[in-house]
Amino acid sequence: MVASVWIPATLSSEINLIRELEILRMIAQGASNREIADALFLAEGTVKNYVTNILGKLEVRVPQAALKAKESDLI
Repeated sequence: MVASVWIPATLSSEINLIRELEILRMIAQGASNREIADALFLAEGTVKNYVTNILGKLEVRVPQAALKAKESDLI
């Protein structure tokens, strides 16, 4: 059995932000969800969830995401 580990909310948020930025950079480079999943050892569904969160935070749709990220100096 795996023991659960408590992670403070701020640390958890920082970890998610780091992962979201990794994924955003890969999207900007033209990687597919499958390619991102394989590179980061994630399930493709997990990548899709991250992408949905990223797009929501940027308030954009997929084609606008990379442009908005570059304009905001995120990538």
